[in-house]
Amino acid sequence: MLLGVLALAACASDAGRVTDLEGQTIGWQQWKPVTEDQAALALAGDVSLVRKREAANLPSRYLESWTLEGGHLFYERLKDGGFAAGSDAPAFLLALYRNNTALNERGIVLDAAQIREDGPLLIAAAASDQAACAVFSVVFGEQAFPESPGDRLLRGGLCRRGDGVDPRLVEAQLRELLSRLTADGSLVLTSGA
Repeated sequence: MLLGVLALAACASDAGRVTDLEGQTIGWQQWKPVTEDQAALALAGDVSLVRKREAANLPSRYLESWTLEGGHLFYERLKDGGFAAGSDAPAFLLALYRNNTALNERGIVLDAAQIREDGPLLIAAAASDQAACAVFSVVFGEQAFPESPGDRLLRGGLCRRGDGVDPRLVEAQLRELLSRLTADGSLVLTSGA
């Protein structure tokens, strides 16, 4: 059975206040369910693992959250500007997931040595005696200013329960999912990632 991994770059707290990673308020979330045809993210082929789709429009960005069987996807599209330099670096993925409660409760603690770069994709996989998980982030889209890697961010992860589950298998499942994913009509990953 799969379990969820949940961590948001835009973090919700204080009854709907959404903050960036530096703790600055960027808006107030008002998550609303979206149907498959309303969503900015689309998955080609089998979509049976998608359990829930929600979206929120903030003044500075569009957010979409998918709950998957055994995981989670979170998409941000900035309305103006781009993500800062370094948001496409391994340290960013580590900052997102090193102290992730869902991972830590399963005995998984990520370190920099587990992170691999595959084009714009940052991905890490690890296992404990309880589960094997893979997490990722990718920044893509338009580069609104010279240091920006893009104006869109997708991140999330998958987990599988059990001792002895190979984290490479979970990573392969996550990569297969990402290979079928589009954002606003364009493939998130090209064949190189």
